[in-house]
Amino acid sequence: MHNESERISVPYKSDPSMSELVCPKCRCKSFFDMTPSFAWAWASGFIEIGDTVPDDAIKIAEGVQCRLKNQVGVLARHGQGRSAGRLLVPGVPEADTQEAKGDALAKWLEWCARGNGTKHRNGVVFMTAKGVGHEVV
Repeated sequence: MHNESERISVPYKSDPSMSELVCPKCRCKSFFDMTPSFAWAWASGFIEIGDTVPDDAIKIAEGVQCRLKNQVGVLARHGQGRSAGRLLVPGVPEADTQEAKGDALAKWLEWCARGNGTKHRNGVVFMTAKGVGHEVV
């Protein structure tokens, strides 16, 4: 394992005037970010992933970054229109009340958490409504 700053630049075989960064040990060109990370949801239903959960957000999952992004990306709703390119908790943006938003989040988390501990989840763990509390969204 190495840090990104330790990668070395080598010339492309097809065009020696260009270079690419590779692993200093094996010369591999593919990398996975194995940083422990968290996914969280905002009251609007938007989901973000990063190193620390903001105080006014709700932690929804944790795992290594590359696997967490993959799992959340598969299970979350993909935004359209103004929210294009963003991940959303299904049902939260459409909910009219805070209670309805909380119920939508709890229902989605329970569904996501069913796969916790399974091989295909690759160590990503989703919180349950009990783990989140009902001060949600």
